Amino acid sequence: MQVRNAETTFQMLRKGEPLPEDENLTGGDFPRFKLVEVGGFTPPVSSPAALLTGFDVEFEESESGAFEGEGRPLGHMDVRVAVEDVFDDTVTVRVTFGLRDWSGDWDDEHRGTVRFTVLAG
Repeated sequence: MQVRNAETTFQMLRKGEPLPEDENLTGGDFPRFKLVEVGGFTPPVSSPAALLTGFDVEFEESESGAFEGEGRPLGHMDVRVAVEDVFDDTVTVRVTFGLRDWSGDWDDEHRGTVRFTVLAG
């Protein structure tokens, strides 16, 4: 069994702001996702699995120290990892991240770091 640890960071962003080049939207809306390549496996890679090992998330506070809008600080969080593709010694992992309040919209500025492990035969 081969094991590789990885992490990726999503910058502070709210719906409607331009996405960084390495990010995409799920179904045209938030949550957003990245495709992260995890390499260094001994080929051929067989039966890879991506496991979520931890995450840090944060809403942006206003200058007064209060959260923007009328929602509560946390209403829905979407943090997922899944194997997207395998090529030679590299496993591509789809890392999904989204955070919002109870308003039902992804309009709150948020950021996070997602940590994961890839296991492969």
